[in-house]
Amino acid sequence: LVDLPHVLTPLTRAVLNAADETIVVSELSLGSLRDVLRIKDYLVEQLRKPAPKIISNHEGMYGKHELSAADFDKHY
Repeated sequence: LVDLPHVLTPLTRAVLNAADETIVVSELSLGSLRDVLRIKDYLVEQLRKPAPKIISNHEGMYGKHELSAADFDKHY
């Protein structure tokens, strides 16, 4: 279990490369969606690993500023 920064640093890339399975915990915000897509693209395109599983966190806390789970899934 690792808490990664939103930026893909060399250390972040090494941790993702070493992972057997990737599960990303994310809020349903636009910024979080961008971070999830960045991680997914790196895993799938660069490392040739499966896309990470996503778990939503703090769902419903941000009201109108939050993406719906369906919208998040559609873009993911």
